[in-house]
Amino acid sequence: YSKISAKVLMNKLAKCNDNLKEFSHVNKKAIDQYISFSNERSELLGRKQELDKGGQAIRDLIAHLDRKKDEAIVRTFKGIAKHFKEVFKKLVPKGKGVLVIRKKMSEASSGSSSDSKAGQTENFRGVGIKVGDATYEYWIK
Repeated sequence: YSKISAKVLMNKLAKCNDNLKEFSHVNKKAIDQYISFSNERSELLGRKQELDKGGQAIRDLIAHLDRKKDEAIVRTFKGIAKHFKEVFKKLVPKGKGVLVIRKKMSEASSGSSSDSKAGQTENFRGVGIKVGDATYEYWIK
C-alpha cells in the first residue's frame, strides 16, 4: 500500500466502509439477541430455583406423611395386638396368645410390636400369631 497514492487509498477505504454498512444491522441483532437470551436465561434460572424449592417441599411433605402413616400402622397394630391378647385369654384361660409383626429381614419374629419402629413398615412381611400354654408354644403364620 505504500506505492499507492493517498487518493486511491481513500477511495478504497470509502468502498470498504460502504460495504461494511450492509452488515451494520448484523451486530445490532446479535447484541439484541444476546441481551434477550441473557434475560430469558435469568428468568429460567429463577424459575428453576423456585421449582427446586417446590420439589424439596413436596419431598419433605411425602417423608412427613410416610412417617405419619408408619406411626398410624404401628399404633393400630399395638391396639389390635392388645385386644387379641385379651380376647384370647378369655377364650383360653390357661393359654397365651400374642399377635406379632413379622419382618422381611429376619425369619424370627420381633416377639412383640414394641420392637417395631415407625419408618420401617416397608420391612414388614406380615402378621403372625404365637399361641401356647405352660408346656408348649406354637407359631401360626
